Amino acid sequence: MAINSRPDRLPYEAAYNEARKLLHQRGKKVGRANYGEDGLRLCLVGGLLLSDQDLLREAWGDSLTQELLSEQSEVVPAPLDCPDCIRFWMAFCEATASYLKAFTESHSANRSSLKLKASAVLEHAERRRSARQSVLDHALMHHYSVLG
Repeated sequence: MAINSRPDRLPYEAAYNEARKLLHQRGKKVGRANYGEDGLRLCLVGGLLLSDQDLLREAWGDSLTQELLSEQSEVVPAPLDCPDCIRFWMAFCEATASYLKAFTESHSANRSSLKLKASAVLEHAERRRSARQSVLDHALMHHYSVLG
């Protein structure tokens, strides 16, 4: 990870980029994402301008989209000079990437391997949930040490 990168956006941006890639693989024409004057990101997909939420929903469905968007609002600021913060955050980023990969593969699996793929998705989802909880718990420790 680059020193100047914004780690609080990595899992969300990874999900967004994976969604764009998945829509392209499904045969949709996916244009470049652009920011409007209002700061809202829009991307041309299949001739329609889609917001982040619409693009994620098109690729991943309502459930995963709501999970990704709710996580964005739960980000707890933590110092970037804390080695534990960085370690927990990188574990969460890696767990998110492997979850998205398993999720994508399960959608392209044939019927015979679908059950095996579904169990892999659940396993990756649990790892991701656990890594996310570690990030939040550790960030709260910083929050309480500042307040207390």
